[in-house]
Formats: sequence, C-alpha cells, structure tokens
Amino acid sequence: MKQFKHFPPESIDYVLSEIRLDDYEQTVSNICNQISEYYQRLPKFDGKKPKLIIGLSGGIDSTIVSHLATRAVGAENVITINMPAYDEDESIEKSNLVSRVLETEHYIIPIKSIVEAEVQNISKYFPINSEIETGKIRTGNYASRARVAVLYDIAREVNGKILGTGNRTEFVQGYAAKWGTPISFDFGVLDDLYKVDVYAIAEVLGVSQEIIDAVSTTGYYKGQSHEEELGATLEEQDVAAYLLFEKGMSKEAIVKEFGASADYLDSMLQRYSRSADKRAIRQEHVALRNFGGDNVQ
Repeated sequence: MKQFKHFPPESIDYVLSEIRLDDYEQTVSNICNQISEYYQRLPKFDGKKPKLIIGLSGGIDSTIVSHLATRAVGAENVITINMPAYDEDESIEKSNLVSRVLETEHYIIPIKSIVEAEVQNISKYFPINSEIETGKIRTGNYASRARVAVLYDIAREVNGKILGTGNRTEFVQGYAAKWGTPISFDFGVLDDLYKVDVYAIAEVLGVSQEIIDAVSTTGYYKGQSHEEELGATLEEQDVAAYLLFEKGMSKEAIVKEFGASADYLDSMLQRYSRSADKRAIRQEHVALRNFGGDNVQ
C-alpha cells in the first residue's frame, strides 16, 4: 500500500474521484477521433504519406499514446522509436513489447554516445559532474533534447509529425527540459489528462500489466523515478495540481480542507512559477477538459 507524505489517504481518494472522467471508453474514442482528424489534415510531402512518430520509452504515457495512435490511424502510419541513454536500459525490452503488440515500425536508437560526447566537450568549459544532482540534471536535460533532435531528424526524412507524451500533471510543474521531451512535439495527446486518467485509459486499452506496474521514469540514468525526483507520489501530484491549478484553490484553503502539507504545496507553486516559459511554447493538442487557462491563487 502506498504511503502518502503530503495528503491524508481519505483526501487522496476523495479528490481523485472528482478528477476522474465519467466514461473512459468514450474518452478513448474522443482522443482517437481527434488524432485521426489531425492526421487527415497533414499533407503529403515529396510524395510521402505522413507518419506519426512517438518516442516510445515503454513507460505508461508513451505506451498509451502509441496504442491510441495506432487505433486512430493504423499501425502502418505510426513509427515508434526508443532512445536509451544508458547500457542495459529496461526501456528497450518494454518498448519492444509494446511495438510487438501494436505491430508498429520500431527502432532502437541509443543516445548514450551522443550524451557522453557532449558531457566531455562542454566540460572543458563548464564542468559537468554526473555523480552529483546538478550534474545529473544537466546531463538528463541534454539527453532529453538529444531525443527531440533524433525524432525531428527522422520526421524530416519520412514526412513525420511528433506526438507528445506529456500529461497534465507534468505540464503544470514544468517537468520537462525546455525544447526536450516530452514538451517538444507537433501534436499533444495527453495534455488534458492527469496521471489517474492515464492509468484508467491503460485499463480500457488492455495495456500489459508489466507496463502499468512499472515505475515512472525519464530513463536518463538507472534508478531515476518521477516520484523520487518530485518528492511526492503520482497521486499526490495529481491532487495538488488539480486543486491548485484547475480548481484555483489557495494554499491555505487546501491545507485547511484537505489536510495537505503547506511545504509541498509551496514546492508545487514554485515549480509552476519557474516553468511559465515552458508553458508558453505549448503546441496543438487533444482537447478533453475546458481549463480556460490555469487558475492560481
């Protein structure tokens, strides 16, 4: 059973029940229709039919996007690409599992050598110590941008468009490298979905339990996880994001009504404030909720 540090369990259960959409079967249909409509607008280029490209880590978000895209436009029009950043990366086998199920055109393109070359080069001027936290962040951010560079290079070759895999809870926290994954794309799929929505959709789509149970990670180094890096469970992140930025509640009101940790809400608000520039580059995406702009008190 998960241990929550920032909200009591009863508050988590109550708010998640409010967040969840009414009908996830219908949500899947809605998303697929919007992906299909986007795809139908894409022109041929040099006689090449468009392709939808997904950076497939084998994590829950990219797996869901891959399932939805193939359902929307057919596997023959989807390319999935795994870009491991270190040796023996578990994402390789997970992405292979997903691609085998979906029958997508799939590639493994390691970026370890690209990242190592950059670390060696830039360290001549601005040293990077990848053993400490700041060095890990710099290295991870570069890996994130390297992945985007790979995706767009391939997109140019095959007349492709990149599908975004970032979700709503990551978006309001700015949990992405600017101009890196998962914030740089042509058409976003999960932008209006909280993590609880993503897992509900996984159940509807029949996603492998191995993928559902996997720890959420960026995959920039072994042992990294979203929950550890952000200091809260995925459920707590959903709840805080919903109450602060969709409901527009003040920190004080959330502490009083839901028994939340004021320090954690402060950290969420700080991440939101610091990432305003990232939200400014938002691209077209599947629309599921009418946020009408984020509300912050």
